[in-house]
Amino acid sequence: MKRRGLRLSDFGYNDWEQAGKVNVYATNGVELSSIEKTIDIINDVISEFNLPLLVLNGNASKSEDMPRIESLIVSNTSDNLIDCESSLTELQRYWNDGILRYGLIILVSPERYKFKNDPSATEPACYGWTDNQGLSVLRRFDIQNAIRHEFGHMVGLGHHQSCAMDWNCSVHKFCAKCIKDINEIWELNPNSACGAGGSIKPGA
Repeated sequence: MKRRGLRLSDFGYNDWEQAGKVNVYATNGVELSSIEKTIDIINDVISEFNLPLLVLNGNASKSEDMPRIESLIVSNTSDNLIDCESSLTELQRYWNDGILRYGLIILVSPERYKFKNDPSATEPACYGWTDNQGLSVLRRFDIQNAIRHEFGHMVGLGHHQSCAMDWNCSVHKFCAKCIKDINEIWELNPNSACGAGGSIKPGA
């Protein structure tokens, strides 16, 4: 299994999927119970796509990384606006040192934080911000569709209409295009160890 189309020679490239793990962290101001609720929703997506990934409570399983996780948010925030591009740049430096090389989902307080967006952005980050190299920052983890949408980005899906990858997060279900794209990106097929994704029934 591998993700297609990403170059291992890229600066700061994080082959997080090779570790097969995603850690979910709750930062200051977020109830720890939100971690397990988020994990349950992500596990549903993993099951739907038959992805070979394990989702863990980062606060419990990798507590030694918490200072770095908090720094990714606090040190890249000004006037309560998180600059996630800067967070990703900081995270890339860790990757180059062999640190935090797993899928990373960070829950932040929606009362404390919003996202810094380019004024010209037609699809500004509101509920979450995600890069498919393995970083997702969620501020509306209370919205199931938002979690599904952002995790879709993490595993390689882009925006398109009338399914869970619609920018406004108004649709719960992933569509047939999502299944096709995931099978290609993750090189899944019926003969692989995990099988091809195909349990989703578009429009159901």
